[in-house]
Amino acid sequence: MGKPHTRPALPADRLHLLPRHREMLLALLREHLPGIEVWAYGSRVNGQSHDGSDLDLVLRSPDLQEIPIGRVGDLWEALQESNIPFLVEARDWARLPESFHREIEREYLVLVEKEGGNTAGKRQEVALGELVEIYDGPHATPKKTDAGPIFLGISNLTSGRLDLGKTEHLSEEDYKRWTQRVTPEPGDTVFSYETRLGEAAHIPTGLRCCLGRRMGLLRPKDGRIDARFLLYAFLGERFQEVLRSRTIHGSTVNRIPLTEMGSFPIAIPTDLSEQRAIAHILGTLDDKIELNRRMNETLEAMSRALFKSWFIDFDPVHAKAALKHHDANQIPRREDSSRATKATPSDHSPLEGESARQGRQPAVEPVGGSQTPLLLLKGSDWTPERAQAYLVGMEPEIAALFPDSFTASELGKIPEGWAVSPLGDGIEILSGGTPKTSVADYWDGDIPWYTARDAPAPSDVFVLDTERKITETGVAHSAAKLLPTGTTIITARGTVGRLACLGRPMSMNQTCYGIRGVQGYPDFFTYLRIRTAVDDLQRRTHGTIFDTITQQTFSLIHTVIPPSRIRGAFEAVVEPTMRRILTNLKESRVLAALRDTLLPKLISGEIRVRDAVKQVERTI
Repeated sequence: MGKPHTRPALPADRLHLLPRHREMLLALLREHLPGIEVWAYGSRVNGQSHDGSDLDLVLRSPDLQEIPIGRVGDLWEALQESNIPFLVEARDWARLPESFHREIEREYLVLVEKEGGNTAGKRQEVALGELVEIYDGPHATPKKTDAGPIFLGISNLTSGRLDLGKTEHLSEEDYKRWTQRVTPEPGDTVFSYETRLGEAAHIPTGLRCCLGRRMGLLRPKDGRIDARFLLYAFLGERFQEVLRSRTIHGSTVNRIPLTEMGSFPIAIPTDLSEQRAIAHILGTLDDKIELNRRMNETLEAMSRALFKSWFIDFDPVHAKAALKHHDANQIPRREDSSRATKATPSDHSPLEGESARQGRQPAVEPVGGSQTPLLLLKGSDWTPERAQAYLVGMEPEIAALFPDSFTASELGKIPEGWAVSPLGDGIEILSGGTPKTSVADYWDGDIPWYTARDAPAPSDVFVLDTERKITETGVAHSAAKLLPTGTTIITARGTVGRLACLGRPMSMNQTCYGIRGVQGYPDFFTYLRIRTAVDDLQRRTHGTIFDTITQQTFSLIHTVIPPSRIRGAFEAVVEPTMRRILTNLKESRVLAALRDTLLPKLISGEIRVRDAVKQVERTI
């Protein structure tokens, strides 16, 4: 660190920089180096510059320690890709020699103030209507369609994010009518003004949607509030308390009066750059959580695709049979074929589970360990070329486990040596229970207690926590059992067929079944076997009051079962993918907890941006 400088900074208007270029530069600095003080020096400060002169900047971290080189590199990259028509040289103060410090301190101006300057941390309370335009959607519901623009409902709002796992669509004609008042755009904040009060989410780029019933929209006015910060200010405890205090309590639902919402007070930092820095910190956490969600969606789809390929479409058997019938019995080695091309899954979109015989086959790329990739193949027939390309993508030891012919069965042709058996074979079905609610010693313990409301999104597979918890005493004095990690749970009454795999030991209530594979039926094979049969189980429900799956229902559905060695090989292939899903979920829980801790403190000014940045950097 250098000695304290003695010469005061020059006034900011001394900087030779057009307003539009200054704003572009400040936006990049806020995005990539929030909380960093920035000085300008050199020719554009001392009056010796022209329009094309370089701009010299020095970056000063709050403690004058070195800024991570990756963050500085990201800024350099962004500057090079920007529309700023001259070179911007940004150097880290801590990496410069003392002599350079003395030279800069002779004549400089502060482009971005350090935290604790004139405005950082200060809050002003203003009426929401001064910052945003407030819109309401139509008070009706259109006819739903299978595809088309998305009809956003309050059920799509979850913990400050849009959950599009289950979406409804409407026709193009209805979309025009439902967007006459407002068409949601990237940067808008949508929220619920009835029932699920306080929930809100950001409209992302590329989402074509309209507002559903009981949905409102906030659109920032220019220059007063950062669009992403608006969402976090809305979710902050201070504004949530305003919403609770202004809520109108009705006989059927509670609601926020939209006509009065413009007068609701909201506290924001006076410095727009601080708003953007806060939004960047919290947004970084949310972006990583969303990336993990999309990755899990892809990984789960890959696992299902592999199960379908092996045990429903019998692709390896078709491939070997095709080679056999064309006098090509030898399974080729991977390096012998130049026809096969791996399909690399994207982190941003799930792979479809269509079989190779349908013309498209998702790939299973190694994740966390060795896996057998499927291949992206074209065509509707099992030609020798196609069969060879498919088998090249398998480990020879695994391919050798599959037969090369079929035999007749009650379900049609199945691989030679395989069997048809009830779904109930190969599994142990466990019942749940509820400790007496009147006994306090049974509740609020450390053991998660699973019910239908705790079911995860299908792509998440695992459940890690539950809304309610019970004690060991509660388990001992009820029909509830402690189920081990890896147990598959299926809801069997009311909302039937919601599936989860336990990511930690849990108990469950009596509306669910726990399913464990017996010896030779591994956990993930069992989970995917049950998942594949969910539609059949739902079709066979019965009950006068609630739809119900009984234990007998499992014996009514027949499935094709491969030999034990193939089941074991499948488990070895798919386990790294499923473990990666679990790891991503655990990481997202940590990130969400950090975001929920930082959000109210950053919005209120209780914690400074630089301290929050350090916490995020330690976590990610």
